[in-house]
Amino acid sequence: MKYINLILFIFLTLFTSGWTSENVRTNIEKINVKLSEDEIAITFLDLSNGEASLIHIPNGEFFLVNTGGNGTKEELKEYLEVYEVKKLTGIIITKQDTLYTSNLDWLIQQFSDVQIIQGAHNKQEYSKNNIVKWENQKTYKLSSLLAAEVIHEDQISEKSLGMDVLFRFGNHRVLFMTSANSELEHQMLSNKVLPITNILKVAEFGHAKGSGEKFVNHVNPQIAIIFHKKGSLPSSDVLERLNSSWIDIYYTKQFGSVTIKCTQTDYEVFPISLKSDQPKGDQE
Repeated sequence: MKYINLILFIFLTLFTSGWTSENVRTNIEKINVKLSEDEIAITFLDLSNGEASLIHIPNGEFFLVNTGGNGTKEELKEYLEVYEVKKLTGIIITKQDTLYTSNLDWLIQQFSDVQIIQGAHNKQEYSKNNIVKWENQKTYKLSSLLAAEVIHEDQISEKSLGMDVLFRFGNHRVLFMTSANSELEHQMLSNKVLPITNILKVAEFGHAKGSGEKFVNHVNPQIAIIFHKKGSLPSSDVLERLNSSWIDIYYTKQFGSVTIKCTQTDYEVFPISLKSDQPKGDQE
């Protein structure tokens, strides 16, 4: 019953809500996640199209993982203001695709000294020199307590491959899957590069070719995050696999932005909707 209700709710929200950037509130108070020196937070932003996640670090630093899809610049701008992002240390691009990179040029203009981080196979060039290439099977420090491990890196759009990154903080493992490819998942399982995780960012907006049963059972997260792709629903098979494993699913179109605040040993989940209660129009 839980699975059926979730599918119905997702269907209704996708085809009746019609959120646009006009629906982002302009009078909402600023949000301060109030991190102590041994905490971090990750906010999965509720954009109307595409992926963007904000990593909060205690000293006021922020990293952005992807930048959202077409038509979301005003939404992203509002979220950065709400979370009081005055400086971006780095922007991590996991896939060379407009659903992940549409607001990158604008962000480079706004944060001129930001570091652009992308996979070694990503050949995209930007109007700045501060570009860092992450390589497969390498680990990179984002802060004294937060590390990013590249568990797979490639850029083949027709095979839905990108850079897949595991973030490690204390006892927590947050897996940002970009690649929705059953062959890759089988290879990862065979090579034993996949750890058990707390939080899974589901690949490719819940695409049917990813998040296979063996993959989900092995990774065994408590929480799964699914971003929204305009005009598309998450695969019912993927949702069923996640539900059958008793994983809490946070679909951003349903829950709004989701902030996960982590201590070294525990975490709390805060879904926050920054959109108006009454939709303005029916455009999808």
